[in-house]
Amino acid sequence: MKFLIDFIKGGIIGIANIVPGVSGGTLALMLGVYNKMLGAISGLLKQFKKSVKILLPILLGCAFGIVAFSFIITYLIQNHPFPTSMSFIGLIFGGIPMLFMCFQKAMKQSDAQKKEGRTTRITISVLLFLFFLAGSILLSLQKTSDEGTTHDISFVYIIVVFLMGMIASAAMIIPGISGSLIMMIFGYYFEIVGAVKDFVHALKDMDVDKMLSNCKILVPFGIGVILGIFLVAKVIKWLLDKHPAPTYASILGLIAASPVSIFLKVEFPEGSFGPLPITIGCILFIAFFAVSLKFSKIEE
Repeated sequence: MKFLIDFIKGGIIGIANIVPGVSGGTLALMLGVYNKMLGAISGLLKQFKKSVKILLPILLGCAFGIVAFSFIITYLIQNHPFPTSMSFIGLIFGGIPMLFMCFQKAMKQSDAQKKEGRTTRITISVLLFLFFLAGSILLSLQKTSDEGTTHDISFVYIIVVFLMGMIASAAMIIPGISGSLIMMIFGYYFEIVGAVKDFVHALKDMDVDKMLSNCKILVPFGIGVILGIFLVAKVIKWLLDKHPAPTYASILGLIAASPVSIFLKVEFPEGSFGPLPITIGCILFIAFFAVSLKFSKIEE
């Protein structure tokens, strides 16, 4: 029974990890498995059997949630692009007040410790602008370079996907930061989700060539995820502990660029911006903004 309960909790965390703007770490905290997950990850080498026993049902459930929801996400994006995009943006924007509050706290704490002078404040403002600009430029480049990447995958592309896995997985386990949002910012979210969906279809049809083609994306990404959980997460936590104000400024800059990511990567066929889709999109934006804001308050 305990295995099943942890599997279900893992499934919920998996779904959270694939929805841009929703933090899997936040859901893990709310479900009461965050501390034991981190403990098991930290003690994997010292207490291998015990750690695996804790992590196995959660990770299996997480994988199931990601695979199952990737089909739903793909369907919604293809058939209802504008309302789905507005839902994503609502989720993202709903989390900004919490991140901004964390940024303000970090600034006040630094002021109290007399670490932040005028020069540092200017530096932080520059970081905020630069990361917004960098995110927007990367998205513009990614829009043109993404075409046909699943058919012509270079060594450089594999390395980039591997790094995306590392960064996204690290973000996934830190409450308040969305790993899927990080992938969306850099323009790889839809491709990774599509590869998961295509691999499952190929597996069902026993299409070996198509499975191998998608493995060229999923294997380096998966290796990056595993390494990211152990390595990059520690770096991000160190940055948040030692240099919180510049780190939060950089995160806010990237998040501000995320609506650009969504509208660049989603294809809007004719009729996507009719009165009904726009009305539904606006309603969903407000609804999901409220949901995300509620999650942020619970986390706070």
